Amino acid sequence: MLQRISWGALNQTVCALRLFYGGTLDRAEIPERIVYARTPRKLPSILSADEVVRILEAVSSLTARAALTTGYAAGLRASEAVSLKIADIDSDRMLIQIRHGKGAKDRTVMLSPRLLSILRAYWRPARPEGWRFLGAPASRSTS
Repeated sequence: MLQRISWGALNQTVCALRLFYGGTLDRAEIPERIVYARTPRKLPSILSADEVVRILEAVSSLTARAALTTGYAAGLRASEAVSLKIADIDSDRMLIQIRHGKGAKDRTVMLSPRLLSILRAYWRPARPEGWRFLGAPASRSTS
């Protein structure tokens, strides 16, 4: 009879067996041969261009829409998009400088002409100072 078991339950059983043979029976060579199960990697679901446009158009706030569009168009994480400053956007070289991203690493991403026009349309009425998008934590450094 074939039983379905989750990857977590399978690895919990492997840990129990390794402890039993290695710790209880003092057979150090056996736990080395009991391998952990690897969770199969699944591809993420990708939204179509129409779905992305519908999501962005559903956002009523100009600030939130500009932040979401920037994050999507430049491939930024939410924390990276929120912590952008005006000085990080280089329209002459068409680049966005990401400071203190994942792993506290800096990186540079491309700035598309269409995203630049969206950011300018957001900036004209809002005129944000310091942080590009309102709502960034005040405790962040301004360097």
